[in-house]
Amino acid sequence: MINLFRPKGKNTGQTPAKTQVLDLLDLAHAQRAKIHLVFDNEVTSIHNLSCSLLSFDAHTIELELTSLKEAGRRWIGEALTCYFKIVEKRPKTREIFHTFRSAVQDTGQSEHESVLLEIKTPDAIGQDQRRKSLRISPDMANFVTLAAWPYDASGGFDPCSPKLVLADFKNSQARLVNMSAGGMKLVVKNTKLREFDPDFKRGNRVIMYLKITGVPNAAADECWLIAKTSSAYEDFVTKDVNIGLEFIGQGKIDPETQKVVWKKVVDNVIEDIATWTHLWHLELYREKGLGPI
Repeated sequence: MINLFRPKGKNTGQTPAKTQVLDLLDLAHAQRAKIHLVFDNEVTSIHNLSCSLLSFDAHTIELELTSLKEAGRRWIGEALTCYFKIVEKRPKTREIFHTFRSAVQDTGQSEHESVLLEIKTPDAIGQDQRRKSLRISPDMANFVTLAAWPYDASGGFDPCSPKLVLADFKNSQARLVNMSAGGMKLVVKNTKLREFDPDFKRGNRVIMYLKITGVPNAAADECWLIAKTSSAYEDFVTKDVNIGLEFIGQGKIDPETQKVVWKKVVDNVIEDIATWTHLWHLELYREKGLGPI
């Protein structure tokens, strides 16, 4: 059984890599960073578990899962991938994502009826840089809404009358080829694109609204975007138009005016979408084993 009250902390005489692991865990604990777990095998119907880091030493990490009330002994020995983020304040504020592999060593239950897990402390923790550049072809079932409007220089648009909607992706008028934290690639039927904007070409900007489902650990499940067309070319055979979009603006609804307030995208990354694509990838890895994280 897990003993929450045994002293934890840095140990001396560790390898440089292990010392770095303990330093990162120190930071994660100080910042109350959430540790996200994805098991290689099915251990619960709840996917992408999020937990709190209670304590650690060079051998074990103790975690608390408030989303579960019990974890069977069959969990012991199960392999999993863990990831978390650290916020650096200097020289400028930025989020750095880390990942490591581990396995369950013990399970227990707190007095609050939450699950306690003891996992093996890894020998090394890597930066999860792939998270930001990762491109994935999402299942359209993940979307509740996908809507787009031609960008007007005045910034005005009718949110109730999008020119491209989720139904267009379901009836083959458009296809979402892939998406990353920095942009997406679409293929749109020529006639549909001309309905969207008769003068559509490279350099044009597009307003988009995305709302997703099925990603319980995402900080946000919706996103307003301004995207710039980085490429647009017609397929010689099908006449469909291949469109590359780069995210350059992110918006949020002002609760007073109910209008979208825009800000420039920093470092070519929409953090919310980075989380979506990363979690979708982890889910694919967990279910189908599509290669290493």
